[in-house]
Amino acid sequence: MIRLLWSWDRDRIIGVVQKSIQLGHYPAIWKTAKGVILRKAGKPNYTVSKAYRVISLLECLGKIVERVVARKIASFCESRHTFHEGQFGSRKNRNTHDALLKLMSFVEKAWKKGNVAGAIFMDVKGAYDWVAQPTLIQILIDAGLAQNLVRWISSFLLN
Repeated sequence: MIRLLWSWDRDRIIGVVQKSIQLGHYPAIWKTAKGVILRKAGKPNYTVSKAYRVISLLECLGKIVERVVARKIASFCESRHTFHEGQFGSRKNRNTHDALLKLMSFVEKAWKKGNVAGAIFMDVKGAYDWVAQPTLIQILIDAGLAQNLVRWISSFLLN
């Protein structure tokens, strides 16, 4: 739908994205999700709830603005050298392949020295799906993030 709208009136989409960020406002309608229940493939018994999963469908324009803001924040962090060298997520020109190559290099170096290497993988995003909003906002202000982005993030996190 967004691609079709883009082909008809890309200036309007750009305008909505820019206005949302400029005003520091994430409309409540973009936070409304529709839950859709889908069957999991290959389950032997569809009479049990574990054979299904729920996905959440959100407004497309909201997702576009989220992506633009995420890129702006990542760019800000890159320019300030805020990211840890070992962070690969949310960084330009770094991907899963790069992370795996770095891990393999580390393991091979350990093996060559006769050491044992191990790794722990954590789903941090899934483990910490709640944030202390006032603390985050203060960190962003202290870091010098643009005020309109701080307001937008605050609006995004509200309710």
